[in-house]
Amino acid sequence: MRLSIKIYRLRPTFGALVDPSINTPESVIASGDELAIMLERFEDLMAESEVLTPKEQDRLSGYLANLELMLPLYKAGELSPDAAENLLLLGDRAIAELEDNGLTHSEPHQPWSENSNA
Repeated sequence: MRLSIKIYRLRPTFGALVDPSINTPESVIASGDELAIMLERFEDLMAESEVLTPKEQDRLSGYLANLELMLPLYKAGELSPDAAENLLLLGDRAIAELEDNGLTHSEPHQPWSENSNA
Protein backbone atom coordinates (compact mmCIF):
# COMPACT_ATOMS: atom_id res chain seq x y z
CA MET A 1 0.00 0.00 0.00
CA ARG A 2 2.83 2.43 0.81
CA LEU A 3 4.24 1.96 -2.69
CA SER A 4 0.93 2.80 -4.33
CA ILE A 5 0.53 5.90 -2.13
CA LYS A 6 3.90 7.17 -3.42
CA ILE A 7 2.68 6.69 -6.99
CA TYR A 8 -0.64 8.43 -6.26
CA ARG A 9 1.24 11.29 -4.60
CA LEU A 10 3.07 11.99 -7.88
CA ARG A 11 -0.05 11.92 -10.08
CA PRO A 12 -0.82 15.65 -9.77
CA THR A 13 2.80 16.55 -10.51
CA PHE A 14 2.87 14.67 -13.80
CA GLY A 15 -0.80 15.34 -14.54
CA ALA A 16 -0.13 19.08 -14.49
CA LEU A 17 2.55 18.60 -17.14
CA VAL A 18 0.25 16.51 -19.32
CA ASP A 19 -2.68 18.92 -19.06
CA PRO A 20 -1.78 22.38 -17.74
CA SER A 21 -5.43 23.47 -18.03
CA ILE A 22 -6.29 21.37 -14.96
CA ASN A 23 -6.19 23.62 -11.92
CA THR A 24 -3.76 21.61 -9.82
CA PRO A 25 -2.85 23.40 -6.58
CA GLU A 26 0.84 24.28 -6.46
CA SER A 27 1.02 22.79 -2.97
CA VAL A 28 0.61 19.25 -4.32
CA ILE A 29 3.06 19.58 -7.21
CA ALA A 30 6.44 18.18 -6.18
CA SER A 31 9.55 20.26 -6.71
CA GLY A 32 12.63 18.66 -8.22
CA ASP A 33 14.15 18.23 -4.76
CA GLU A 34 10.94 16.74 -3.34
CA LEU A 35 10.79 14.35 -6.27
CA ALA A 36 14.37 13.25 -5.60
CA ILE A 37 13.51 12.57 -1.95
CA MET A 38 10.41 10.63 -2.98
CA LEU A 39 12.54 8.58 -5.36
CA GLU A 40 14.89 7.68 -2.50
CA ARG A 41 11.95 6.68 -0.31
CA PHE A 42 10.51 4.64 -3.15
CA GLU A 43 13.84 2.85 -3.53
CA ASP A 44 13.89 2.13 0.22
CA LEU A 45 10.41 0.61 0.00
CA MET A 46 11.45 -1.47 -3.00
CA ALA A 47 14.14 -3.05 -0.82
CA GLU A 48 11.26 -4.66 1.06
CA SER A 49 9.57 -5.88 -2.12
CA GLU A 50 10.51 -9.54 -1.78
CA VAL A 51 6.94 -10.12 -0.57
CA LEU A 52 5.62 -8.99 -3.95
CA THR A 53 5.06 -11.23 -6.94
CA PRO A 54 7.61 -11.08 -9.77
CA LYS A 55 5.10 -9.25 -11.97
CA GLU A 56 4.43 -6.66 -9.25
CA GLN A 57 8.15 -6.18 -8.79
CA ASP A 58 8.60 -5.78 -12.57
CA ARG A 59 5.86 -3.15 -12.83
CA LEU A 60 7.17 -1.20 -9.86
CA SER A 61 10.79 -1.49 -11.03
CA GLY A 62 9.81 -0.19 -14.48
CA TYR A 63 8.09 2.80 -12.91
CA LEU A 64 11.04 3.45 -10.62
CA ALA A 65 13.58 3.19 -13.46
CA ASN A 66 11.66 5.66 -15.62
CA LEU A 67 11.22 8.02 -12.70
CA GLU A 68 14.94 7.93 -12.01
CA LEU A 69 15.84 8.52 -15.67
CA MET A 70 13.39 11.40 -16.02
CA LEU A 71 14.30 13.14 -12.75
CA PRO A 72 17.10 15.29 -14.28
CA LEU A 73 14.72 16.45 -17.03
CA TYR A 74 12.05 17.28 -14.48
CA LYS A 75 14.51 19.23 -12.33
CA ALA A 76 15.61 21.20 -15.41
CA GLY A 77 11.99 21.93 -16.38
CA GLU A 78 12.45 19.93 -19.60
CA LEU A 79 10.23 16.90 -18.99
CA SER A 80 7.85 16.68 -21.93
CA PRO A 81 4.10 16.10 -21.56
CA ASP A 82 4.55 12.76 -23.38
CA ALA A 83 7.18 11.63 -20.87
CA ALA A 84 4.95 12.71 -17.97
CA GLU A 85 2.03 10.82 -19.49
CA ASN A 86 4.26 7.75 -19.79
CA LEU A 87 5.04 7.97 -16.07
CA LEU A 88 1.33 8.22 -15.28
CA LEU A 89 0.63 5.16 -17.42
CA LEU A 90 3.44 3.13 -15.83
CA GLY A 91 2.22 4.14 -12.37
CA ASP A 92 -1.34 3.12 -13.24
CA ARG A 93 -0.13 -0.26 -14.49
CA ALA A 94 1.86 -0.84 -11.30
CA ILE A 95 -1.12 0.07 -9.13
CA ALA A 96 -3.43 -2.14 -11.21
CA GLU A 97 -1.08 -5.06 -10.68
CA LEU A 98 -1.09 -4.47 -6.92
CA GLU A 99 -4.89 -4.22 -6.96
CA ASP A 100 -5.20 -7.46 -8.94
CA ASN A 101 -3.37 -9.24 -6.14
CA GLY A 102 -5.37 -7.60 -3.36
CA LEU A 103 -2.62 -5.36 -2.00
CA THR A 104 -4.71 -2.23 -2.44
CA HIS A 105 -8.46 -2.08 -2.12
CA SER A 106 -9.34 1.38 -3.36
CA GLU A 107 -7.82 4.66 -4.44
CA PRO A 108 -6.80 6.93 -1.58
CA HIS A 109 -8.60 10.24 -1.20
CA GLN A 110 -7.00 12.78 -3.54
CA PRO A 111 -8.16 16.25 -2.45
CA TRP A 112 -6.47 17.93 -5.44
CA SER A 113 -8.63 15.97 -7.88
CA GLU A 114 -11.61 17.58 -9.61
CA ASN A 115 -13.50 14.35 -8.84
CA SER A 116 -12.89 14.70 -5.11
CA ASN A 117 -15.93 14.85 -2.87
CA ALA A 118 -14.02 16.86 -0.25
